[in-house]
Amino acid sequence: MTAAAPPATGGVLPLFRRGEWAVSRDRAAAAPGLPAVSLAPEVVIRTDARWLRARSTALPDRQRRIGIVRAAWQRFATGTVRCGVPGPQGPGEFAAALWEGAGLPAPLVGRWLDLLTGLLPDVLREPDRPAPADGPPITLVSLPGNTFTCLESVLRAAVAGGALWVRPSTREPHSALRLVAALLEEGWPPELIGFYPTARPALHALVRVTDHQVLYGGAELAAEFGGLPTAALHGPLRVRAVVAAGADPQQAAHRLLDLVAADAGRFCTTVRTVYCLGDPEPVATRLGALLDGIPLAPADPLRPLAAVRDPAEAARTAEYVGRRTGSADRWYTRRPLLDTAGGSTYLAPALLGPAPGGGPHPLLGFEPPFPFATVLRATPDQAAALAGDSGITHQVGSPEPVGSQR
Repeated sequence: MTAAAPPATGGVLPLFRRGEWAVSRDRAAAAPGLPAVSLAPEVVIRTDARWLRARSTALPDRQRRIGIVRAAWQRFATGTVRCGVPGPQGPGEFAAALWEGAGLPAPLVGRWLDLLTGLLPDVLREPDRPAPADGPPITLVSLPGNTFTCLESVLRAAVAGGALWVRPSTREPHSALRLVAALLEEGWPPELIGFYPTARPALHALVRVTDHQVLYGGAELAAEFGGLPTAALHGPLRVRAVVAAGADPQQAAHRLLDLVAADAGRFCTTVRTVYCLGDPEPVATRLGALLDGIPLAPADPLRPLAAVRDPAEAARTAEYVGRRTGSADRWYTRRPLLDTAGGSTYLAPALLGPAPGGGPHPLLGFEPPFPFATVLRATPDQAAALAGDSGITHQVGSPEPVGSQR
């Protein structure tokens, strides 16, 4: 059985529940001019879980699952998918939806599609998840709103087996909706998949009624669900670079440029702190100039930056940074943090040098969804101590690989 295409929904992104597309009375607002998002309330989540556990729908065998996932990803990346709003969606319409809804420019969309396509062979080797005697388990994948590369977890869960429930971010639901629709079009059993946008409090209900959870988020999420044995949490990492004493400043700055600014600063592997074992000034000055040289719009094909679709959110972030910046701190980038270009709002790449001797800076390790890093001087002992935690350390100006990895 193949699910029908999403119906005309009056300009609202639908749910997918109980094997059918549906529109909820609960809505989350989207960017101006874009469809609102249907939300699944807690009562629907609990009712649907009981409904699913009473079904006897057979799970496709492993080879069939692999075939569905491979074909669905090909359709997602290069084909046309029936997503309901506003209708059949080809790659161009998908890229346009991500630009209008999430501020992701086409070069960034293409980069992330290529990245996920490169991961597919490894995804298809995901081991089977043991099934309980009373039927296939339900795996929840709760996605972030900063990058659709986390759809890798949806693909892995599908290969592993079981029913699959996807909770997209209401800030960027378009990529998850497209992938769920592609899986359905390629033959995934409709009763064994769900698309459940929710308000944040309803995440607890989704966690309680599912057997396994893949959760993306920050410290708040880790505090709520970190002790749950069935949950795999993906959150920010401590990622930094250590510049060796005597490193060539120009070469070091070019190396740091991609560590700080690649993928619009939205990956958990983005460098947020640069420790210099020598004088940080020569490296920081050059890195600041390179960051200032990345155009906001049109997007740089090599280092595309994302726009912020909610100007109020961008203003709050800029205000947060301003309140935590001291008069003795040094900005090595010269553009305003809050900027506009091509009719869109941006948070421009930024490099901050905290005043020395002031203790831990409140923006040290700050992880916003745009390129932002602090640069400071460190002793060899301080740099060596970084290897004692579970973060990632990039060595710049000395042979790789050195430092801790996670």
